[in-house]
Amino acid sequence: MYKKLMMLMLATVALVGCGTDSTSYQETQPYVREAEQMAMDSSTEQTQTGQETTDTQALIYTASVELQTITYEDTKAALMEAIESGTAQIQYQDEYTQTYYDYRTSSQSDDRLYTLSMTLRIPQDDFEPFLERLTNGDIAELLSTSRGSQDVTLSIRDLDIRVESINARVDRLNELLDEAQNISDIIEIQNSLDAAIIERDQLMAEQQHLNDQVSRSTITVTLREVLELEDGGSQRSFWDELVRAFTQTGYRAIDVLQQGILSLIFILPYLLFIVILYLIYRYIIKPILKAVGVRNPFKRKNKKKAVEVQDEANDKQN
Repeated sequence: MYKKLMMLMLATVALVGCGTDSTSYQETQPYVREAEQMAMDSSTEQTQTGQETTDTQALIYTASVELQTITYEDTKAALMEAIESGTAQIQYQDEYTQTYYDYRTSSQSDDRLYTLSMTLRIPQDDFEPFLERLTNGDIAELLSTSRGSQDVTLSIRDLDIRVESINARVDRLNELLDEAQNISDIIEIQNSLDAAIIERDQLMAEQQHLNDQVSRSTITVTLREVLELEDGGSQRSFWDELVRAFTQTGYRAIDVLQQGILSLIFILPYLLFIVILYLIYRYIIKPILKAVGVRNPFKRKNKKKAVEVQDEANDKQN
């Protein structure tokens, strides 16, 4: 009988110990499951309310405009004035020059024509008026234009719902973190909280990007300098051609001068070497030859020839 009582007491102690070891895990898991359940309930509520409150469409507007001009500087100034006087902002700008094929001379021209490319961001409310100002022909002749829109209503609505759901989860996890007293519970809740915050930040970044694309439309503008417009109605005047000719002549004169300077610099070491040789002969070799009695044979020949010429001249006079 005594042995049976001892065995019963040992079994009871073992069961109590096992229950104590698993208490932390059993207490922590309901906290996390409760927070996730509340987030799911909040997501369901947000889905219902979001469908009711999001009545307007969220559209991203884009357009592309290509212009041409024969008076590049004046047209560029007018274009920049239109941008600066309105609400448009330059996000990207690139200006470059390139040569062209001259069909009159059947050769590649030395002239270089400018091309200006810009990406503009403008508030959606000003998109239509500004696009009309670019394409009505007042600034430059229109070559081509295209426009489009993208509906991102569902994407924005989905992001709003997911962010609100995560916010509810974060709030509940913070409450559980304040109530937790066990170290293991605190660690597990904190890990879940960190993961939720990271996910929320990623969603909010995507949400902000979409909202910016919707609130500010994008217009790509390309301005090309040409010698003659597509319709042939306007060409460069004689004065424009004369100014361009003088300008190109000046550029070519500068190029020739630069090439001459570079050539002089290139042959300068050889000229310096010749000067050194002459100085060595003049001040070293020549005095030595004179000291030993060696005269310049060329000089004697020149003197003899001069005497003969003088004698012939005297004979003719006599």
